[in-house]
Amino acid sequence: SETPARAAATLPPVLANLDAAEASALSGREPVEAGASGWTLVVYSTASRDAAQSLSRRYAQAGYRSSVLTSGSGDRIRHRVAVGQFASRDDAFRLRNRLPPQAPADTWALDLQSL
Repeated sequence: SETPARAAATLPPVLANLDAAEASALSGREPVEAGASGWTLVVYSTASRDAAQSLSRRYAQAGYRSSVLTSGSGDRIRHRVAVGQFASRDDAFRLRNRLPPQAPADTWALDLQSL
């Protein structure tokens, strides 16, 4: 479901047990760059910009590189909470599979050049 309550209940996973390269791809203050070469992990997608921004701020406060990426038009606008920026799809999936259990089960990889 896409309610703000769902976003409020979603807590960022703790950055732990990652090597330096993995932590570097997931953490930092730089925004995730839409249109850049690389991939990101989408942890939440909603029509509500406010809900997406709120969750993205929580990820950033937990140390993640996080941004809201908006795409679509009209009634099909989606605001996606993107976490991390990876060189390849394989890198994104490898790290997705290593996130702690509190990461959303439906997290998926997005090609940043598709935006």
